[in-house]
Amino acid sequence: MKQFDHLSIFVSMIIALGVRHLILSVAGLIHLRGKVKIYYPTMIWMISLLLLQLQIWWVFFYRHDNSEWLYFNFLFYLIIPITVSMISHLLLPEIKADTNLEEIYDHNHKWFFGLLASIAVVSLTEDFFRSGAAHFDLNFWGRVVFIVLSMFGLFYRSKRLQLPLALVFLCLFIIYIALIFIRLG
Repeated sequence: MKQFDHLSIFVSMIIALGVRHLILSVAGLIHLRGKVKIYYPTMIWMISLLLLQLQIWWVFFYRHDNSEWLYFNFLFYLIIPITVSMISHLLLPEIKADTNLEEIYDHNHKWFFGLLASIAVVSLTEDFFRSGAAHFDLNFWGRVVFIVLSMFGLFYRSKRLQLPLALVFLCLFIIYIALIFIRLG
């Protein structure tokens, strides 16, 4: 077994836990329809987080040729899927009959956007340490845009801005994936 194969199992498990949570949350919302107060920005963020989990797993494959793995580098990379999984739980804790998604969103607002920004910061930092240089390419600038959007969400709490912000993030993330990561390898 190659190093990458061994490490990819653990990364896949973390991502699978985050995806599982999102899927079970959707099932819970369907099961308790009419009893849960839906908040549309939360629904859009669920889609973005699912795509983000899949994109993290997809990007990890790009490291399959790396023959020299260091514990610190792997640990640093793990921060990304762990953080996305945590964000999923902040956005959608256990779904119960009286769950109010807007109240949960408002309550976890700062943590949600702060952690979302940290994912792109960690990703940029991890790229720099892995390659030994900063690459000011489309991938770099895409992550900078996600940091800016996350900071915007962190500091502007207007309820009118939450849905457009979630939609803009989702649309830009889909464009980012289409431009940079559409093909594996």
